[in-house]
Amino acid sequence: MGKKVGNIFIFSGWVAWFLAAALAGGGIPNGQVRPPAGGKPSGESAQVARPESAKKLPSADRGAASLIFFYFGDSVATTLAQETMELFRAMRDYDFKVLLKHELVAGKYVVSQTALNMADVVDEPTTANLKTYLRRLAADGYLIDLWIFSHGLKRENDGGFRTWKAGSQPHDEFGIDDIRETLEGSDFKLLPIRMVYQCNCYGQSLNAAWREVGAKASLGARDVNFYPIEFSRFANQWHQGKSFIEARDWADKNCPKAIVQNYIRDIDAPREKTKGTWPGCPFGFNVLGMSDEAKQCGRVYFKEVWKNPPWQGDGISTMNYCAWKIVVGEYEITKNTKPVWK
Repeated sequence: MGKKVGNIFIFSGWVAWFLAAALAGGGIPNGQVRPPAGGKPSGESAQVARPESAKKLPSADRGAASLIFFYFGDSVATTLAQETMELFRAMRDYDFKVLLKHELVAGKYVVSQTALNMADVVDEPTTANLKTYLRRLAADGYLIDLWIFSHGLKRENDGGFRTWKAGSQPHDEFGIDDIRETLEGSDFKLLPIRMVYQCNCYGQSLNAAWREVGAKASLGARDVNFYPIEFSRFANQWHQGKSFIEARDWADKNCPKAIVQNYIRDIDAPREKTKGTWPGCPFGFNVLGMSDEAKQCGRVYFKEVWKNPPWQGDGISTMNYCAWKIVVGEYEITKNTKPVWK
């Protein structure tokens, strides 16, 4: 998968094979990713923003909405592995649910059917649609919990993540300017976003911009998000009424990080050596070892394969440091909090 834009999914090869075999009867000859069905409107409708003096504060008095953006833009096999993320956990007990996601079809089955069934609206994961639904939910009087699942973009003095784009260019981007334009194109002084959970790598680079447009709290990985599997644990704690920061801490503490670390050590590092991406470790050493030789070759591996994340002396410490989720804003808000924007 594209390491320049980060994010790792656990043993994607065998997970994808297992799902494909189970769902499509072996292999994925019929596997495809397709836009959602149902005739839902797509794209950003023409909208003329009010002058700043005419803008108002959001009421957010109609209830809570969950807005999920899910797009990685990888191969079908890798997407099957990504589909093991249980998005329905971010949709429980909301008054309105929007899912911006393609349908993934394997054989006669639609993957993530539970989440698709729970959604009130399913639409394409485009930059325009993300802006549109943030504005629509605000205009309809909802407060918004925003969940982002995408590949992050590492850019100097900026951040962003992949979005879908039809045509010859397979990917678009959503960055800081897009966040600001979402507010600028609305009728509001602030967007009624209660919290932003970002699974994308380098998510912390967008935290300040989300706060600037109205988000009460935002969370994102410091660098490469080596542990995207923290999501379900965070979502469960959030659903149970834990505070934003308590859910973050519990997910970090209880995430089975060894699974990812084993993948890095036993599968990814040898595979990338075979591909010629990096020279490999001396015999008897590995990229997560604690000897001087292991630390030296681990430094080379992370620099060459993962685009030089901040080195912390050894491989495991580097993974943990990079994947740590930075929280900004009102740490103690919960799913039961009804904020006021003023």
